[in-house]
Amino acid sequence: MARIGLFGGTFNPIHVGHLTIAEEARLAAGLDKVIFIPTGESYLKDPMEIAPKEDRLEMTRLACGDAYAVSDMEVRRDGPSYTAVTCRAFQRLYPCDELFWILGADSLVDMARWRDPEVIFETVTLLAFTRGGQDDAAFRQRVDALRREQHARVETIDVFTLDVSSTDIRRYIQTRHAYRHLVTEPVYQYIRRKGLYGGNQDIRQ
Repeated sequence: MARIGLFGGTFNPIHVGHLTIAEEARLAAGLDKVIFIPTGESYLKDPMEIAPKEDRLEMTRLACGDAYAVSDMEVRRDGPSYTAVTCRAFQRLYPCDELFWILGADSLVDMARWRDPEVIFETVTLLAFTRGGQDDAAFRQRVDALRREQHARVETIDVFTLDVSSTDIRRYIQTRHAYRHLVTEPVYQYIRRKGLYGGNQDIRQ
């Protein structure tokens, strides 16, 4: 039985922080594989701020290279991307393996907004990462409640993460500040070539 980590997100754009989380989760939870799953259409975020799904998929593939697998499942699916639907699909693909859904502590606390969370609890173990010793009371209470009330399988790991976000990178691109160090070189070149996020201008030195 393999232990497979599923890492979903808009990856708008994917950056070195995402790759760090994937590797930390792989090592901490003893995962045999991590699969990145770019969101197709997000129902929780403003579509005007999100690059086309085909571009986000390609950037994810470029960033992961041979180190991690990438699934186009949500990009190919019509309509909004729902984690519950994706979890069911992966359960069918890997019926004999143990599946883990990698997510941040903030997302775990916010799962009430997700569609059909009970399906997620049935199909995967939630692998929630905290940053730099984050361990507040609200988070601990939420984990206890999910285990007690929803019979959810929840594991927590404290990971080292870089202080970077996709929102920051988009702002840096739009204001012509350097961001090359925050993404992999192939992703940087792709953003420049496609002019994503207003990145068709020269970066201010």
